[in-house]
Amino acid sequence: MMLILKAFTKQIRQRKSKLKIKRIFADLYANIDGAQLSKKERALLKMENDNLVYGEICFDSFAMMLAVVQPKATDVFYDLGSGIGKAVFCSALLYPWKKCCGIELLPGLHRVSIDLLEKCNSLSDLKAPIEFIQGNLLENDFSDATVIFINATGFTAECWRLIMNKLHALQKGARIIVSSKKISESLYQLLDAKMYWMSWGWASVYIYQKN
Repeated sequence: MMLILKAFTKQIRQRKSKLKIKRIFADLYANIDGAQLSKKERALLKMENDNLVYGEICFDSFAMMLAVVQPKATDVFYDLGSGIGKAVFCSALLYPWKKCCGIELLPGLHRVSIDLLEKCNSLSDLKAPIEFIQGNLLENDFSDATVIFINATGFTAECWRLIMNKLHALQKGARIIVSSKKISESLYQLLDAKMYWMSWGWASVYIYQKN
């Protein structure tokens, strides 16, 4: 009976902790419309192409994806095409990573991430250091990543081929979370394949581990 009570108490604490984190995340992004910001930025820079189609994670769905990869304190997280930083902040609030990093091409979206990071630096709730890089993900080194998130829904076949080439440099055991596109299972073991709710609706998400 005592063991059951302790287990139940632990579950309650974990639930309360997750609700607190979810409220922090919601407050952080209150009144920030990433899709509109992306649309304006792309129009301003005349960078309208399929590779830059914008989409965001939803907190609960992304928390479930991360639970599949079981992050450890030695893991390094990257979001390739991090937008306004939602996946990065969600990761750093939920788990004690070695580092959480986002790479974003559009300067305006990158600035929002930096502004939010400055706002967040005083929060003791962040469990991991955060870094944001402004630039082309194909021109940046992320070979230290052990967990990667890629919202690949809008990527062209050529862009996806180039990303795949870079993924081959990852160390054995690295986990990759991908929306909408599959990875060759000759090099990567499929850990999970489900529909998850994203900002644009239900999406197929595949989670792999590098052999």
